[in-house]
Amino acid sequence: MTLATERTALRDALPKVKWTGATGAFQFHRAMNKAGKPAGYDAQQTAIVSVTKGEQFVIEK
Repeated sequence: MTLATERTALRDALPKVKWTGATGAFQFHRAMNKAGKPAGYDAQQTAIVSVTKGEQFVIEK
């Protein structure tokens, strides 16, 4: 396999990745650029900790 072939295979496999671990469900979703064209993939996961005003941490799940 060439490097280009491996990169293509990895790119094509990303949307099939679905995982549920200690932090909950995780998957990739297609990202679009400002023109509405495909621009790679972003991770999609619900945050379990967020920072609020006063720099206090809050458990979301």
